[in-house]
Amino acid sequence: MKLEEFFKEAKKDYLSIKPPERVSLYGWLELRDKLDKKVWLHDFVLWFLLRPALATALAILLLVGFAGGLAAASKNSLPGETLYPVKRVYEDIAAVVTGDNQIKLDARAQEIIILSQKEEGNSQRLKESVIEYEVSVARFEEKVDERERVELKEKLKRHKEEFKRIYDRTKSKEEIKKAIEATEINGED
Repeated sequence: MKLEEFFKEAKKDYLSIKPPERVSLYGWLELRDKLDKKVWLHDFVLWFLLRPALATALAILLLVGFAGGLAAASKNSLPGETLYPVKRVYEDIAAVVTGDNQIKLDARAQEIIILSQKEEGNSQRLKESVIEYEVSVARFEEKVDERERVELKEKLKRHKEEFKRIYDRTKSKEEIKKAIEATEINGED
């Protein structure tokens, strides 16, 4: 209660004080003019300096968001689909950034497995995927050093196991057999 009484007294004292007539007539106008000039100048400087920066930041944000969304949408695309070229570009970028060129090899093997399971008329796309897989294996054989060759052999061994696993359940045995043969480095098993 003491606090409320204090505020009531303070309000009475404030209202009892009369400012000089000049201040009451012109004081607010002068203050408003001064404030308006400073605010306008401040707003203009901020708008002039920040507008290009904000526009650039927004453009970059939209571009990154669009590219990320496009990459995510293309992640499961297969040969012949609309977003497949985007997937291939994304794989190229990922291979360069990570330094792991075998990302592409894994993607081609996965495409072979998926296409062999779908089999609704994907035989042409499956043949193309097997050819791309064979070309990828041949390229990596040429480029790898001894340490990477061991990793490549392990990866190809896993691919071969996957291909053998689906071999009996697919109608496209010829293409899967070619993929199995491609996993053999220089005739090695």
